[in-house]
Amino acid sequence: MPGIEPVDGIPHAGGRSDRYWNLSLLLLACCVSVWAAWRIQGVGLTTDEFVHFPRIVRLLHGDFALWDQYSAMLPGYHALVAAALSFVGADSLNAARLISLLFGLAAVAAFCSVRTHTDAHRHPLLVAQFLVFPLAFPFVFLVYTDIASLAFVTGAFAFATVRRHWLAATLMILAIAVRQNNVLWLALLALQSLGPHVHWSEKRIDAAAAASVSAPYLFPATAFVAFWLWNGSISAPNPQAALNPDISLHLGNPFFLLFVAGILFPLHVLVGLRDAFDRFRQRPWLWSIPLLLFAGCWWGFNADHPLNAPATGYELFLRARLFSALNADPWLRILFGTVVVAAACGLASMSRLVNSAWVLYPTSLLYLTTLWMIDVRYLLIPATLWLATRRLSTPRIERATCIYWIILSCALFESIAEGKLFP
Repeated sequence: MPGIEPVDGIPHAGGRSDRYWNLSLLLLACCVSVWAAWRIQGVGLTTDEFVHFPRIVRLLHGDFALWDQYSAMLPGYHALVAAALSFVGADSLNAARLISLLFGLAAVAAFCSVRTHTDAHRHPLLVAQFLVFPLAFPFVFLVYTDIASLAFVTGAFAFATVRRHWLAATLMILAIAVRQNNVLWLALLALQSLGPHVHWSEKRIDAAAAASVSAPYLFPATAFVAFWLWNGSISAPNPQAALNPDISLHLGNPFFLLFVAGILFPLHVLVGLRDAFDRFRQRPWLWSIPLLLFAGCWWGFNADHPLNAPATGYELFLRARLFSALNADPWLRILFGTVVVAAACGLASMSRLVNSAWVLYPTSLLYLTTLWMIDVRYLLIPATLWLATRRLSTPRIERATCIYWIILSCALFESIAEGKLFP
């Protein structure tokens, strides 16, 4: 892959017992996915499905309006689902959910492709982990835009790894049509494609080659700018635009991502902290990093978006309850900041991204800081690309993490089906 090469030192399960456990977990993850697809049958519209499914139905009946009063997004996802439903002659909610499930399978295929080019060994355990990844799992079986968005961006990343830049750029056009802010991921693809043509030691750039590999990404970028100028804003020209400002930077989602990472990777964090403390003892000045990070979280994390407040009818959402508790209890805010710092230090020390995939960090930061509302769905693409390129821990920790995610995803999905809780 240009810019991402296989990494030495990744622990692989080579013994018969390891292969047995990994394949067993993959089978279990597949069974859980089948259960979720069955469990959601007969469950009525939930949360944002009340916005997305009617929009799909209107497209099926010939209403091709570009904007919807309840959504800030272009109808790319809705048009794709409506076209698929029209092709098979269906118009039910269950059929629309099945189309969304197909986007989920496409995201799995893209994830596997990226991982194959990051890591020469095939690892069924990683596929099992991604199938039950708690950030993605609930949305795979619902009529939501996020899994289609994930499939297109991850697919573009996968094509970029094998130098199929025109195909990558084409998928990015679809990704932007689904969610406009996906345009920022063009920076990741363009910078990564330039990696092999920038020779830092010789202080030179192969200009012709660099222009050739980056040119395809200018087309979706140009199309997006043209749309922005024509529409006057990135989002819908309705009240939703005020909730989705064009240019606005916020620190909520980056800190929320670290907090969620600490919850989802507790064993990785604990092992990584041990290595981090060793480095802190050797270089005491490094202690300033967690202190600054905690201070930044204390003063920089602010869930002030109107839709993040439980009082607006979002009591069902777990994140709204969390933000309300953080505002009310300073001790919980201290705990939140502690988890953020532990995750940053623990995961950074043991899951360094391979080679020039480091560009994922600044691109993810840019993407997340442009989002005012704090939502677990917004963490999905950065987290997935990190999963696809990270170094692994020991087989035991990776298997324990997979089992933990299976339990967590099942409990969360059952609560969604029962109408009791939503992430």
